[in-house]
Amino acid sequence: MFPSWRRGRGESYGWGIHRWPAAGLEVFRRLLRGELDALPVQELFQGPIFGLLLVLKQIAEQLGLTAAIGHSALGKLALFLVLARLPHQGSRLSAVRWAEDHAVNEVLGLSSFDEDDLYLALDDLCARQEKIEQVLYRRYQSRRGAPPPRLFLYDVIISYLEGEKNELGEFGYDRDGKRGKLQIVIGLLTGAPGEPLAVRVFQGNTSDPTTVADQVKIIKEQFQVEELVFVGDRGMVKSRPFGGIYQSGLAARSMRLGHAR
Repeated sequence: MFPSWRRGRGESYGWGIHRWPAAGLEVFRRLLRGELDALPVQELFQGPIFGLLLVLKQIAEQLGLTAAIGHSALGKLALFLVLARLPHQGSRLSAVRWAEDHAVNEVLGLSSFDEDDLYLALDDLCARQEKIEQVLYRRYQSRRGAPPPRLFLYDVIISYLEGEKNELGEFGYDRDGKRGKLQIVIGLLTGAPGEPLAVRVFQGNTSDPTTVADQVKIIKEQFQVEELVFVGDRGMVKSRPFGGIYQSGLAARSMRLGHAR
């Protein structure tokens, strides 16, 4: 080993290992002689990933989703399903495998679970769906203050299935060129700012207008709204669904068809 040099203000300064402390020099000599080769090497490992779940959980709390779903064991599993679905679209089994790399226990308080537990959580969500929607609506209403909300937005989407065992899967209107695929129809009801309030799933051969009656029932019976402004696309607001609105007892004062600009 030899020192290197740098020049400053016309003087030379040597920087080399000869300036090291004696203990450091001795360790370096032993390293060069191979005397330290037999020392055990500390194995490196990666801890669980915290950031993603932590941020998503905070967003869920701000939206009131955590309180609506609940803090029971099944509620925590349901919340995990919602949060995991955002970065990882897969089966329940793949969600369990995904959880192995993330701080699920530290963030959500879930120590151990398998795909069967997640299916039980889905069953529990289905049984409590209306109560969860009522909690979300009450929160939405309280934040808006008086008078109660009257404006509701509604639209449907189609989800195509690769399997054949879904009880709601049917061949329906082919709007995206997915021929030969079973599909389901999903209707989403939101408040005026687009905040989700309720969702329903229909058979794949259900037409858009026929789904409106269920939304009217949700608004009238679950949310106790007697007068509303219901906004849907032109194919949805036809005479047939509005007949259902009159029969439900809601005050449908006027109906206007228009084109989006």
